Amino acid sequence: LKASGPHRARARIAPADPVGIGAMSRKHITPVLFHKNRLPKEHRSPIVYGWLHNTPYSRYNHFAYFWSEKRPIRKTVVNHAQRVKQIRTFGMRFDESPGVMQDLSTEGPFTLFCPTNEAMDMIKESAWDKLWDEEKVRFLRHHAVKGRWGIEDLAAAAGKPTFPVDYVDVKSVERAGPYNKADYGPPLTAPMNSMADQPIPIDVTGTLEDMNREVRVGGALVKKANIRCWNGYVHLIDRPLIPRWR
Repeated sequence: LKASGPHRARARIAPADPVGIGAMSRKHITPVLFHKNRLPKEHRSPIVYGWLHNTPYSRYNHFAYFWSEKRPIRKTVVNHAQRVKQIRTFGMRFDESPGVMQDLSTEGPFTLFCPTNEAMDMIKESAWDKLWDEEKVRFLRHHAVKGRWGIEDLAAAAGKPTFPVDYVDVKSVERAGPYNKADYGPPLTAPMNSMADQPIPIDVTGTLEDMNREVRVGGALVKKANIRCWNGYVHLIDRPLIPRWR
């Protein structure tokens, strides 16, 4: 090609395109190593992560409620007393009274007040060895009450309930199914009667509003309450409950 005029432009000839006009080869293009906008987990692998982690619900722990409220529990109140290190001294006493262990391993339900290891240290080993077998049975049975009574039931029985007086631990009952108050009998009354057929007084000081409520059972402070077991509740107390021996 020749340009007219005093200035001549160099001619440019386009090379032949054997593939076709506009076609681009992917010979030197590698796979995508990262995404500018990272895909969510459920889009990258719905099988591994599943619907439980889908946004925007991933901020909630879907297992928390079922783990604490619906999880099936196989341990009995005696199993808990023997397994937990904090109250194991009291739990080991059941080995000397297999009859009591047998009773508290049935369906129940029962409420067991377990003194901590520091509380059981108040009883000297020499004093424990002097007890007859019947007295050891009475001591252990005095820490158990028939019925599944939570901390709110104890407060209601003392006359200072957070809920109405006829409250029968609705939360624990609802775990098993629909709540029907007629199926669970009358509410707990103070003093409650232990399985040793002796009264246990209940006293409540402070209020939940002031965050200083203390529930005492037989003079012992309830340090940890509402430990769920298969056949009842376990409450941790700071001193042993001593029954009448005669």
